[in-house]
Amino acid sequence: MRTNLQQAYMAGRWDALSDPFVSDVFPYLQYIAVMDANTRPSHAAMDGFTAPRDDPEWDTWYPPNGYNCRCDVFEIDKWEAKGITPDSPRGVMPDPGFEFNAAANWINI
Repeated sequence: MRTNLQQAYMAGRWDALSDPFVSDVFPYLQYIAVMDANTRPSHAAMDGFTAPRDDPEWDTWYPPNGYNCRCDVFEIDKWEAKGITPDSPRGVMPDPGFEFNAAANWINI
């Protein structure tokens, strides 16, 4: 149930972030993992990953990225983004079955 709720919530956020006005003001996203004893190593490795919203890495790593995933994204506005160098892919994959942006796919159905 938690995974379904998180997918619906994140799909709504993705839809809002897809609005041209919003994506102009908030062009970057940052991956946020809950860093505790229950955090999966691959999710911890992505913590802090920052890239433009249209970066292909978000096609794979937009949360949720596994059952009961607690990860999130933080929007970074265009003023903060001026000093940011986008991260390179980190060479890790989400949990099996979660290697896609469910939010983008759900919106496009």
